[in-house]
Amino acid sequence: MSARAHDHLGVTLADRYRLLQPLGFGATARVFLAVDTHLEREVAIKVLHPDLMAQPQVRRRFQAEAQAAAKLRHPHVVAVFDWSDAAREAFLVTEYLPGGSLRTMLDEHGPLSLSQTLSVGLDAANGLAAAHHEGIVHRDIKPANLLFAPQPGHTPAERLCIADFGIARIMAEASWTEPGGLLVGTARYAAPEQASGTDVGPTADVYSLALTLIEAATGAVPSVAASPLATMLRRQDDDVEVPAELGPLRPILAAATKADAAARPSASEFAAALARAAASLPRPAPLPLAEPPATTPDGDGAANGATPASQSSADDVTIIDDLVIEPDESFDDEPLLSDDLLAETSLIDTSFGAGHLGELDEFDEFDEFDDEVPRRSRSGLLLVLALIALVAAGVAAIVLSQRDPEPVIETFPAGTYVGRTLDDVQSDLALRGWDATVAYERADGTEAGDVLQQVPPPGTELEAGAVITLVVSEGPLLHLVPNVVGLTKPDALSSLAAAGLQVGLIDSSVHDEEVVVGSVVSQAVEPGTELETGATVDLAISAGPEPRTVPDLAGLTLDEATLLLTDLGLVVVPAEDYSQTVPEGEVIGSDPGLDATIARDAEITVTVSLGLPFVTVPDVLDRDVTEADQILTDAGLEVVDIVGPLTTVLNTEPEPGETVRQGTEIRIVTRTRR
Repeated sequence: MSARAHDHLGVTLADRYRLLQPLGFGATARVFLAVDTHLEREVAIKVLHPDLMAQPQVRRRFQAEAQAAAKLRHPHVVAVFDWSDAAREAFLVTEYLPGGSLRTMLDEHGPLSLSQTLSVGLDAANGLAAAHHEGIVHRDIKPANLLFAPQPGHTPAERLCIADFGIARIMAEASWTEPGGLLVGTARYAAPEQASGTDVGPTADVYSLALTLIEAATGAVPSVAASPLATMLRRQDDDVEVPAELGPLRPILAAATKADAAARPSASEFAAALARAAASLPRPAPLPLAEPPATTPDGDGAANGATPASQSSADDVTIIDDLVIEPDESFDDEPLLSDDLLAETSLIDTSFGAGHLGELDEFDEFDEFDDEVPRRSRSGLLLVLALIALVAAGVAAIVLSQRDPEPVIETFPAGTYVGRTLDDVQSDLALRGWDATVAYERADGTEAGDVLQQVPPPGTELEAGAVITLVVSEGPLLHLVPNVVGLTKPDALSSLAAAGLQVGLIDSSVHDEEVVVGSVVSQAVEPGTELETGATVDLAISAGPEPRTVPDLAGLTLDEATLLLTDLGLVVVPAEDYSQTVPEGEVIGSDPGLDATIARDAEITVTVSLGLPFVTVPDVLDRDVTEADQILTDAGLEVVDIVGPLTTVLNTEPEPGETVRQGTEIRIVTRTRR
């Protein structure tokens, strides 16, 4: 770990995110594992290079891309929780995926099986389809941007997410370079159109994903030349030759790596083709995920000898000589996918096997709740019912003892139903011929349908036709959403926490003319709405008034410029200066200058012209007339007449030593010949 990286550990960004340990470093960013001290959860923070964010246009693009990425919610896209676009310390806060990247997986364990490759491609294609549906193109799909999170007890055992949406576009618009002057990019996985200056559309992501999958299965990226530029030129006209060893995946990947962008499938079509191919492949083995980095009490994972898992592509870049990947400013407003097709592809299950999609284990296991269930409002009623049942059973036993012996009736012991789902329990009751009466209530820590209590208790012998009373959860407790508009962010967080709710997405980029910086402008859920315990409420936090853009002041007087700038909410500081080009009384310029952005109520210096500057007429007496003419001209004066022969200077009009404006006309009087 570099000294500079180590210095960041323990630092808290935005009074909220405490950096624990580095996850990756590169030319454009540093990635850290951090803890969100407000929500007490681990997150990943990508801190962008301060020199990069010093460019105003980059900050504007960063803000737009961060907002778009934050709105993109999909299981296979890394969730963006928060961001800051400050020039000194700009960062993105995303969910932390400790399973490492596909890049790390391939480097440490070698190529994947075809089934594993298909599983990776299916998840990534579904994530891209969702992004493309929202009009977002990634532009930098590669193994380092495909991250994993373990899912214990789930099938499949890992969740793939696509990281760094919008980052590639920011890099391209900034023409971001290394200190040596080389542009940063990833040529090995780039589509041909990314170097040709044409529009970069959604199928560029499909092309890059296909190259990534070929590398995942074979260990090599196809169509790579000796240099990045040669690689891009090779792909301009030639389709990628997909190796035969990819079997049923070969035609799908060949279609996705056509040189012609229009000939490639969309991300949803690519996902559907992979799903169809799953029928011919065995069930994939679990992927070899990276071990999460260990952290010590002081937050330094390196102290335990842990190797940080890759959360981002901070280091995985290729230097491209003389290659500028231009961004696509135009994007079709029409949705790329129909709602029906998007819903279909996003539900494709990657846990295929034995020629089938979505094969599940035969039985599910359920954890039982503690027997000591807290008493509910219906506990008294249930006890009464239980006592009535016991008394009735006793009376029946006395009556039967006085009658002739009857055949023995078969009974079954009641099972343990607490902690199981109502549907599962009712199936079990039906097999034994028992009926159920159901009462509902809410309880935190439960899900709707969970059985909370049962009467009679487990082990009670019951015959056919018996009735079992079940108390079933309707879900967590409900809470009224408080009104947090106008509160500071810390106060809003406290208010929601007191109500049993959490903060979801925090948009800190909303400008408001009235709400002070750092206070809540709006909340996504109306006050008074009922939400379950732990539900999230998105907040918009004021970034203060909208920055003002300095207008064109050329040709205006000071009074006219002052009126215009005052209407914008700016404070004018007048200044004066001489000018050889701007007439006296007109504005020369301002600081900040034209088109600069400036905060409302900030000062702006307006400089007004005093006209041409003053100069002193040089002393050219007794000089040769030709030499005198040059000296006077160099001083900014205009020689308009020479009185007398071309001899030495007798005098000048105005005379030497007088103060005049530049451009003043001068007459030279020469000595007569003797």
